[in-house]
Amino acid sequence: MKKSELVKKVAGQTGLTQIDAAKVLNAILSAVSDCLISGDSITIQGFGTFKLSDHKERKGRNPSTGETMVIPARKAVKFSPGKELSAQVQGK
Repeated sequence: MKKSELVKKVAGQTGLTQIDAAKVLNAILSAVSDCLISGDSITIQGFGTFKLSDHKERKGRNPSTGETMVIPARKAVKFSPGKELSAQVQGK
């Protein structure tokens, strides 16, 4: 599903115009991004948790040349689905 399709779905379910639904969706995405950038995790009851995961620097190998290289440390966003979302996806 693309963002525009999500906006249409939200607008249809809430009775908002697509413009207002897009504003709401953009505000939510911005708030989630801001929280993650500041290092906080976000838990939405029944849906899941977004949190940062630290990946340490490690050694790797370039598959085309076989050369050893250093893969730098980085942060990644991890999503853990909640119990209710998992059950819905499994059809229970």
